[in-house]
Amino acid sequence: MIVGFRLLSKPVFSRVAVGGAQLHSTVLNLPIPLPTTVAGALGALLGIQLKVSTVAENLCSELKKLEDLKELYSELKKRTGCRDPCIKGPLTYFDGKPYLNVGDLFVPAVPDVLDSVGRLHSIPEDKKSEYIKHVLFRKVGIALERRAATMPKVVKPGFFYTVGTSLYVREADKTLIQPIFKYTLGGLLEKCGEIVRFGGESALAEVLCEDEVADVVENIKSPLERLSEGIYIALAPVPIIPISCEHVKRQGAESMSVLNVDEAAGVCFETPFKLSEVIGLPGSSRGGIVVKLPKVRVERLGLGYSESLKMRRPQILAFPQGTIVQIKETAPRGFSDLMKTLLGIGFASLYKLPL
Repeated sequence: MIVGFRLLSKPVFSRVAVGGAQLHSTVLNLPIPLPTTVAGALGALLGIQLKVSTVAENLCSELKKLEDLKELYSELKKRTGCRDPCIKGPLTYFDGKPYLNVGDLFVPAVPDVLDSVGRLHSIPEDKKSEYIKHVLFRKVGIALERRAATMPKVVKPGFFYTVGTSLYVREADKTLIQPIFKYTLGGLLEKCGEIVRFGGESALAEVLCEDEVADVVENIKSPLERLSEGIYIALAPVPIIPISCEHVKRQGAESMSVLNVDEAAGVCFETPFKLSEVIGLPGSSRGGIVVKLPKVRVERLGLGYSESLKMRRPQILAFPQGTIVQIKETAPRGFSDLMKTLLGIGFASLYKLPL
């Protein structure tokens, strides 16, 4: 089934948590919600209560701070009847039409644009009037604190903060438009039409459900599924998890192929696909001629705040959404438990492009 989130307020999808002087100069937001945001919203909707909070004081390593994600994913599968992967997406809909997010742009999932991305690895500048642009609206506010449980919050002297909210603007006439983020759910969700918290700063969204699956949704894939050869574009960030090279060597050469481990500059990483299969973010073309080549970009990505652990989850490295991937190997791929969890909630969701 299809699960959508219709925004009821300006969203705040933070990419990383920043502090210090950056609070007054830099706001890093994503144009789309993180998969952890979607999984958390569905968990709250279903009333999932995690038990991992009882051992939060023992979570000394960064990776153990992701234990709540593993438990949340397990509970989501039980409540909805999902199999791996449970969540894939998003496709972003504007005025009822599907779009793909590439950088700060949303490009329509129409044949001529998809053909340019798949064949030339570029976005046609000729179609700019059809694009939607993500614009960051930065607000500065004062910090509040609650000095007693029964007292209202008051201003915290000397402390300010900035928060970036997202706006979506038509390139054609510079007017605002609201998106609906749609995901495929490999199970059944009965609580539809309800309001959930969605993103930071208490942003809200309405949960929408559709039983009919459009043809465009059939092209959404996950690395947890057996991928056919071809060109894909990432709909969500693609995680890159550092792994000890010494551990890999102890396990033997077979572990590098089983777990998709690559080594770069003396550092080992687990990725959903081989680094050699990553083409990068699309360049640009004009009149069918490439004027800017694709570029591989790696970003630092925060995995949000854990309500059960009462702490921020660690940051990871990731290829951003919009990254083009050329799948060359169709053999089944193996993943660590952590990578399986991230892929299962929607990380590295892919959209297959026409040949």
